[in-house]
Amino acid sequence: MYKLFLGFNPESKTFEFRVDGETQSWTSSHPTINSPGLPFKLIRTDVSFVQPSVPLNGRISAEFDNVVAYDVEGNVFMADDFSSPTIDPEKWSSYEFVRKIEHKTLLSELRSLGAGRDNSLVIKRDPYEVDALGAQVELRDYYNPNGVSTRARLGRWFYNDSGPPYNGSTGDVWAEVYLGGTSEAPQAGWLVARSNNSTATNTTLLASGSFPLSVHLGERYDLLVAWDGSRFTFVCNEFAARYEPEGNVYRPFSASPLLGTRMIPVTSAPSLEASISATFDHAIVNEFPAVYTLSVSKGGSGAGVITSESGGISCGENCNQDYVASTVVKLKAVPDEGSMFTGWQGDCLGQGATTRILMDRDKSCTAIFQPFRDRSPRPKNSARPKLQ
Repeated sequence: MYKLFLGFNPESKTFEFRVDGETQSWTSSHPTINSPGLPFKLIRTDVSFVQPSVPLNGRISAEFDNVVAYDVEGNVFMADDFSSPTIDPEKWSSYEFVRKIEHKTLLSELRSLGAGRDNSLVIKRDPYEVDALGAQVELRDYYNPNGVSTRARLGRWFYNDSGPPYNGSTGDVWAEVYLGGTSEAPQAGWLVARSNNSTATNTTLLASGSFPLSVHLGERYDLLVAWDGSRFTFVCNEFAARYEPEGNVYRPFSASPLLGTRMIPVTSAPSLEASISATFDHAIVNEFPAVYTLSVSKGGSGAGVITSESGGISCGENCNQDYVASTVVKLKAVPDEGSMFTGWQGDCLGQGATTRILMDRDKSCTAIFQPFRDRSPRPKNSARPKLQ
């Protein structure tokens, strides 16, 4: 265990560095002293390469304890012995990260105290060669009572809509599929966003959607995002969604396909705490699933609704759903009061209100509803109409 110290005297413009009993100092010759643009007070581990090349790698692990911070007069204004099991939000505005292989899966954890945004992720080598990225994802923990964007995700900067000469990441378009969201209960969803500046810290949401299923902790979900050069495909289990953007398509300035956890708190208030823990397994690249659309409609002069057992179809309102190839969809026709179901037309056949359909191509089904006819017996004393 080593005792480290870093101090700065603004009057003499001198930095003081100590390691145990050894002290060194450095004095700035710059004539003025201004407040820093990023006044972060932090403790950290870092690996940086002076001359990046391939292959270079590094690793570091460290423990920090008994942190003490002093003001310019030498008075203690903050101390932490980390006796609490979590970071104290009254003392720190930062994050807790975990990225490790555990039980043959990638474990990614992130806890935010509301400082802004950050990631706990891994990035695929040779990023420009990745056009599809999939994995099995399991949420182990999800805590989000304050509307923080908290996601376990797969994604990439897939293309640029502005083209050369590039202004950093301006115009790069990001797409992802995720578990999580901004609500207290996690959802499964997808989004597409465009970078508005060179550092990709300001984005505009182009499109988004959710999958019609419930997300539960401890369950695995098959996620995938793919780009074929003109259209995005997003997958969660048997459900799929597709989005075709408008505009130009150029090679992105930054690709960076990744999987991991992400948070974007809306303010720096320390009360906006959130946490997420997820595992990633069976990661695949450049496997494009076949996706087909099931369209349902209603015919006849009666009324009713068509639903699917696994969700996605509720017609009425939602009469189309994309599915991964080979999915078997169970449809049910439910007549309204005063109507009756009389049969299916199109790719669904039969008279039964429930039918199953294999998604091996785009398919359409029509449920026929007719008004219910009163077949009660005529009273014996009722008069028959006279023939004219």
